[in-house]
Amino acid sequence: MVGVLASIAYAAAAPPITPAGAEVARAQALRGGLQPGASVLWLVLGRIAVGFPLGDPLTHLRALSIAVAAGFAALWSWRSATDSRLAGAGALTSLEIAGIAAGVLTLAVSRSFFWAATTAGPVAAGALVAIAPLVLAERGWRSPSDSRLGLWLAAVAGACTCAPLAAAAIGWPAAVLVWARALRRREHWATQAPIVFGIAAIGSVIGLARGAAPIAAGDFARHLFLVPVWRAVANVRVADLARAAAELADQVGVLGLLVAAAGLSRLTAGARVATLWPLAAGLVLRAALGANADGTIGIIVAVAAVALPLAAGTVRLAERLGRAAVPAAAAIGVIVVVWPLLAR
Repeated sequence: MVGVLASIAYAAAAPPITPAGAEVARAQALRGGLQPGASVLWLVLGRIAVGFPLGDPLTHLRALSIAVAAGFAALWSWRSATDSRLAGAGALTSLEIAGIAAGVLTLAVSRSFFWAATTAGPVAAGALVAIAPLVLAERGWRSPSDSRLGLWLAAVAGACTCAPLAAAAIGWPAAVLVWARALRRREHWATQAPIVFGIAAIGSVIGLARGAAPIAAGDFARHLFLVPVWRAVANVRVADLARAAAELADQVGVLGLLVAAAGLSRLTAGARVATLWPLAAGLVLRAALGANADGTIGIIVAVAAVALPLAAGTVRLAERLGRAAVPAAAAIGVIVVVWPLLAR
């Protein structure tokens, strides 16, 4: 339901595609190679969209970006809804639903995410690839004996081999941590995970190499070991981090950040870690990589990380009002969502 509503809203609000942007989008979909922000998911689906015989190929690419962004919003809604403190009794209450809606809507209308969704380009797909291992890693940490979940995490982490640099830099540490814990606990899936990871990584490499743009071995090795990320992070200045933090505050709104800070104490320790890691990593990557596609994925992940504590903060502030809690949560949510829009 969340995905359908997001798709309709983005399709209705999408700005016109500029001719220059259209040409770049078509080239990104067809050329392949190690482009900033491009992932195997985008290359495969983008080529299908461009080659579809009916209609405008650029319209198909935009529809693809909108669909991927809607999937991102739906996945993040599911992540928020299954958090143990927001669904402690096994079913969401009306108050918790209002809080989750506030958090996800704040993400959906943020400037970077809206741009990624409504532009015929690979950024939305790259952002989805970035948060998928985070969501699976959080679930895997809570259920280390779940073999299916662990193997899915290994497959998604393998797909990050030829994903945007930001996706691998954010997703791999969480995936490795969950795998190492499962290996120490002697979980059955931990011994199978490297094989699944390797198969997914090889498939990702083949999908990337099928593009028309040649990939030099040295460039691929640097991409695989995230060399550009480490170099950029090593040169990050305090002023760059301050600008990234200011951009986050601008996109979420100062009020949204205050509500999110109030909600951190309501989360479990694991949910706090799963929030603070992508928040910090996304801001650092935005500061290090700048305004290119990989840097944009970083700020999108940082904004998404605020959604869960914002939902918890909305619930925490409203639940003190007794019978008026649900209307109060809805009012807080509306103010938080609209605030950054009015400030633009």
